[in-house]
Amino acid sequence: MKDLDNVATGEFRWNIRVAKFVLEQRNTKDFGAFVRGLEDDPLLALYESVVSNNYHFERKYQRRIQILRSAVEARGLV
Repeated sequence: MKDLDNVATGEFRWNIRVAKFVLEQRNTKDFGAFVRGLEDDPLLALYESVVSNNYHFERKYQRRIQILRSAVEARGLV
């Protein structure tokens, strides 16, 4: 994986490495656009991976988790 565009293709299974790669992206604006561009299934898979690996408790990911949670809730996925 080189960037979020590579992740968006969905040609892999979500796992802890992919979730962390996505959360580590520096540009929050790009992260928000990435999240909004995901279809429901990959969005929910990312959210579930983040939560199941306890990344939602890490302060450094707080803003990205908020963006992710808002998108999931807005679509009624949780």
